[in-house]
Amino acid sequence: MAEIKAVVFDFGCVLAYEHLASDLQEMAECLGLDVHVLRDAYWHHRHDYDAGRSLGALYFQQVAEKCGVTISPEQIKRCVDIDNKGWSRPIHEIVDWANRLKAQGIKIAILSNMPQDFRDFLPEIAWLPEFHHATYSCELKTVKPYHDIYHHCLDGLGVSPENVLFIDDRLPNIEAAKELGWQGFVFTNAKELHEFLKDSNLPPVLV
Repeated sequence: MAEIKAVVFDFGCVLAYEHLASDLQEMAECLGLDVHVLRDAYWHHRHDYDAGRSLGALYFQQVAEKCGVTISPEQIKRCVDIDNKGWSRPIHEIVDWANRLKAQGIKIAILSNMPQDFRDFLPEIAWLPEFHHATYSCELKTVKPYHDIYHHCLDGLGVSPENVLFIDDRLPNIEAAKELGWQGFVFTNAKELHEFLKDSNLPPVLV
């Protein structure tokens, strides 16, 4: 393993937990839908939402249309609020490790497929580390695993590709990073990441 000078984090399912089933249930109740019907529609239009090609108003209108219902601006706002809060529960071990990396002189960055509504919500997340660089899909109008979003992140960090470790929960996103010469790890939990990095130059994930 080459020396790691920068660690790049995905947001959802790495720094923060995936939203809970209760979050989707709350949205379903807000829209008057069965949660199983909503789940399919929720992910169907998510790509454009993450890519910044639609905001919450259009996204949730599309979700509602796919479910065969109409919704009010108040319902849309409520769903955006539920969605934002649902994706903002920290994985404390990883957040703590990110802060320790920075304290020890390792650059940290975030590279995330993230809708604009959640990007606007980030200042309200008190636990979020201060990154040296951040790349958000909604601002570039492109998403992982397309290579241009990785180039943007690397340019912002100013380090060589082989000295970057990318942590993401989806294999295609890690494969894309490796195609560009980055190191990568498909995240499942803090313990497995800790074991993977035992022989690296980085501080331990778990202390």
